[in-house]
Amino acid sequence: MSLAVERLSVDIAGRRIVTDISLTAADGEFTGLLGPNGSGKSTILKTIYRVHRPAAGRVRLDGADLTAIAARDAARRVAVVAQETASEFDFTVREMVMIGRTPHRRAFGGDSTADRISVRQATERVGCDHLLTRSFNTLSGGEKQLVLIARALAQGADHLILDEPTNHLDIRHQVEVLELVAGLG
Repeated sequence: MSLAVERLSVDIAGRRIVTDISLTAADGEFTGLLGPNGSGKSTILKTIYRVHRPAAGRVRLDGADLTAIAARDAARRVAVVAQETASEFDFTVREMVMIGRTPHRRAFGGDSTADRISVRQATERVGCDHLLTRSFNTLSGGEKQLVLIARALAQGADHLILDEPTNHLDIRHQVEVLELVAGLG
C-alpha cells in the first residue's frame, strides 16, 4: 500500500500556499516533512487527509485518487493526529478514543466488542489506559496528545498522518511517541 502526492498545488483564500509538491510513502515507511514554520507542511498534510482540495495534482492511495474515495472508506484507510485539536464537549478519554472507531460503525450503532477491544489495545499501547474515565478537557497537553494518538490507532487505518505529534510532550514522552510510531510498521 502506498500513499503518493503527485505535483500537488494548494490554494487557500485565493493564494497559492503549496506549489508542485511530490512525495511517496510506501507501505511500512516512515516519511517526514521538514521545513520552517509557514512553509506549507500542514497544508500538504491537510490536503492528504481531505481538509483542503488540491488546486492541481493528486493524492493517491494505492493508485486511487483519494478525493474520489468515499469519506468513510478514506477514514478507514487514513488516520490523523492533527496539530491542534479542541473538544467543546465533555468527552471521557474512552469516548474520545472510541471516536476513532466511527468509520467502522453503522449509524446509531452501539459500541461493538471489536470497538472496545480496539480502544483498550490502543490506549494500552500509548500508555494512557489509566486515563479512560477522565474528562479529555481536564488532561494536560501531553496527555491529550497521547489520547489523540490512541484514537488514531484505534481507527485501524493503513496510513497514519501525524502533524507535529510530539507537540506538548515532555522529552521523555516525545521519544516514547516517536519510538511507538516508528514501531508500527
